[in-house]
Amino acid sequence: MADSLGASGKVPSAIHVTPEAYDGGLLAKSARMAILIRVNGQTGELTLLVG
Repeated sequence: MADSLGASGKVPSAIHVTPEAYDGGLLAKSARMAILIRVNGQTGELTLLVG
């Protein structure tokens, strides 16, 4: 995950999560099943809560 703000510079965004986010990758499969996706911009962590 990049330490980045969206195009406006005001909204945190998660970018550069490939190849894990590629269709069929582990992150893509997990994100489809996720109940909650949490992005921590300070630590660079992306946490998925799956049910």
